[in-house]
Amino acid sequence: MRPIRLKGLASRIAYRLRWELAYAWLREPKTREVMKLDEKAIARSLEQSPVPVQSLTINNSDYHDWMGKADYANYQPDYYPENLPEKSLEHYLAARLLDLKPGDVYIDVASQNGAAAEIYSRVYGVTSYQQDLDFRKGMNGRKIGGDAASMPVPDAFADAMALHCSFEHFEGNSDIRFIQEVERVLKPGGRCVIVPLYLSHQHSCLTNPAQSVLNRVRFDAGSLVHASLSWHNRHGRFYSAEVFTQRLWKVRGTLNIVVHSISNFQEVDPSCYARFVAVITKHE
Repeated sequence: MRPIRLKGLASRIAYRLRWELAYAWLREPKTREVMKLDEKAIARSLEQSPVPVQSLTINNSDYHDWMGKADYANYQPDYYPENLPEKSLEHYLAARLLDLKPGDVYIDVASQNGAAAEIYSRVYGVTSYQQDLDFRKGMNGRKIGGDAASMPVPDAFADAMALHCSFEHFEGNSDIRFIQEVERVLKPGGRCVIVPLYLSHQHSCLTNPAQSVLNRVRFDAGSLVHASLSWHNRHGRFYSAEVFTQRLWKVRGTLNIVVHSISNFQEVDPSCYARFVAVITKHE
């Protein structure tokens, strides 16, 4: 057993050295400190902006009833076993806020290997499409490949869209362009849900520099970059109320955007972290 342990130790040391070197090259301002979030304080800052904010309380009985219908154990047995409470909460919140109905056209944006499209089709009778940058470009059956901010679908194509723990990964101005694409792709009266919507007191970005530096990721000007040794993604944007207003609210066009502040997200499970949800509605 000793050679295996030594091999594992050597691998961890090598990784830490790569991480430290990458951190040294990471642009300023940056920090190693863990991001601390106070949802009540963030909600208060939003309330001082033009963005409407509503409190949302999760009905645990309804959530557990929904879990029975979603039936991950039988239909998605290998889906996020280490993080199912949070992922299922995201799916539940999006489904409820979208008010899905049989026959609706739904797009699961930045879906990758997500479970929501299958669950929503089975539980609600919607026609589901999955979109992701990693899919082959174009419309390929129910798969939509390419940039989420420039989808190869007709105007007014979808009744509903959702992003589950993915919008924060939209680099550069792709978040801004996506909001403009939502206005084009949604039917009148259609909705798009972003869950979680990541917000902070200060415009920030979470990253693993071992990934972002190598890939030359460019972070928003003026944002504080939080470097994490344990997080395995290159880009995770956290908006301040001011930056959310400037980047998204002011480019919404005919869309209406409401931010919901979830008062009891950890009652579902202590591991849950969906503090905020954005609901985007296209006027009829």
